[in-house]
Amino acid sequence: MKDFRPDILKFLDKKSTSNFLKLVKDTKDNKCSLVFGAGVAASVGLPVWDTLIIKICLAYYYHWIFDIVHKKNITYENPPTNTPMGFTQAYDFYLQKKRLQELLDTMKVSFKIVNKTTQIYINEKLLSPSKTAASEKFYNDWQKKIDENIESFMEKVKDFDPILIAQMIKNRIRITDWNYLVRKCLYSSYEDSPYKITSSELFKALIELIKTIDISEIINLNYDDTFYHILRKNNLNFKNIYSEISFKNSVKRIYYPHGYLPLYGGVVTKLILSEEDYQEESFKFDNWANNMQSSIYNNSSCIFIGLSLTDPNLRRILKSCTKSLKFNHYAFLPTDNQNKSKTQIMIDSLFNEDLNRLGIKVIRYPLINKSDRYCKLPYLINFLTRVLNNEIQLF
Repeated sequence: MKDFRPDILKFLDKKSTSNFLKLVKDTKDNKCSLVFGAGVAASVGLPVWDTLIIKICLAYYYHWIFDIVHKKNITYENPPTNTPMGFTQAYDFYLQKKRLQELLDTMKVSFKIVNKTTQIYINEKLLSPSKTAASEKFYNDWQKKIDENIESFMEKVKDFDPILIAQMIKNRIRITDWNYLVRKCLYSSYEDSPYKITSSELFKALIELIKTIDISEIINLNYDDTFYHILRKNNLNFKNIYSEISFKNSVKRIYYPHGYLPLYGGVVTKLILSEEDYQEESFKFDNWANNMQSSIYNNSSCIFIGLSLTDPNLRRILKSCTKSLKFNHYAFLPTDNQNKSKTQIMIDSLFNEDLNRLGIKVIRYPLINKSDRYCKLPYLINFLTRVLNNEIQLF
């Protein structure tokens, strides 16, 4: 069978090429909207979904071990409850120690230096400087117990459904600290090391696409507002919509149906993150966020970027829209071409067909870097924009 793909698109498989060509046509003919997942914000240093859950879990893990060492009637069988969140940098400590260990392994240097470096850091950040000497034994006991089980704990966490893990941790945390914990794990922003927004290649590509096809509605299924700030820097005036009240006087909008955690604070909303949150959403038939999504999915061609498309609430809403669907939707998803087995092809194909059932045509792009599943996206978005601007001729 003759290969119909233009040479410039042969990095995509035939089905993805066909879907990409349909996307080009639909972006020219129809109103389009964008739907973002955590993979978009990951391009500016924020965690993807799985990493966010691990960061939340490790913050609680540090508290749990802290209370065990402190002998506060807490044991491995008795997890602490109503827990205040102070160790929000636990994941950063873990990565710091792991990187130091890897470095020292190559240098054949004693592991004691790692412990000492981390101890100094912990003492300076978390413990009173005036009690540094007195805290040394406590720190050593605490760090020893943390190190004993941290890798195993993380592996067990990864085996669980992330939504259920979030629920289990949320159950044990002081109610007033939940949004605070998620914010800290999201931005990793602290007084001595604030998070600073810098644009990424993906953000730049999306800005050019928005200008080219005059996007007026964006759904951000993550909680951050980083893209909003980059839009403003590019003189694109969008309004953040995080509740029914915030809809007023806005033409171009970014919606936050899963909750809104602005970098600079000032707004508190409910977050859709845990099992209970998702269950409650499924029963809210007249919910502003659900209605907004249904309206956009029914009245525009949507381009899904940086999502896994496994979110149960999103899939439920998409399914409810299929009977009245007037527009095609499209999703960019990675695939590992270098290590692609027949079984992986089968699984990808099954998932592609399932998304087709929900009205989404999949464009599979080659995975270049396993640690960054979305690094090819800027190229694809730029490619689409250049085609739309007639800078590239496909045929």
